[in-house]
Amino acid sequence: MGLTQLLRGCSRPTVQCQPVPAATAHATPAGRSRPAGRPCAGTDPVVLQAAVLHDTVEDTDTSLEELTTHFGPQVAAVVAELTDDKRLPKVQRKALQVEHAPHKSAQAALVKLADKTCNLRDIIASPPADWPLQRRRDYFDWALQVVQGLPPVSPALRAAFDAAYAQRP
Repeated sequence: MGLTQLLRGCSRPTVQCQPVPAATAHATPAGRSRPAGRPCAGTDPVVLQAAVLHDTVEDTDTSLEELTTHFGPQVAAVVAELTDDKRLPKVQRKALQVEHAPHKSAQAALVKLADKTCNLRDIIASPPADWPLQRRRDYFDWALQVVQGLPPVSPALRAAFDAAYAQRP
């Protein structure tokens, strides 16, 4: 189950939204796959767009200003909450995710929780070849620290995270 599928049903119902396929196309750099654009009935379009775009600023040349122009200030603000400063060392970025988790908006917390759930599921289903057992365990434990700090936003999504974490290597 992908990030957008996990988010579906986690927030109030809304009308169909067309920006989701556009967000998916914008977030997909050459050679990298992203979730397919799907109708967003049952999901906040800001959350769904931010979910698709959450790594875009970190992983592409796209700026927050461009996201604001193309997807609006609300989407860009949620993406900004989820964007790590790649100029910092990885250890510091990971520590800041734990430190900042309690201060996330509900929209950013939904995306973060879904992203961590998907990441755990991916590691379980297809462990990176260059990740030894201890690195996988460390990732699971760090993801749990991040998630434990998030504001409570969706019991169902948290249960999905907990089920994935229960399969810790």
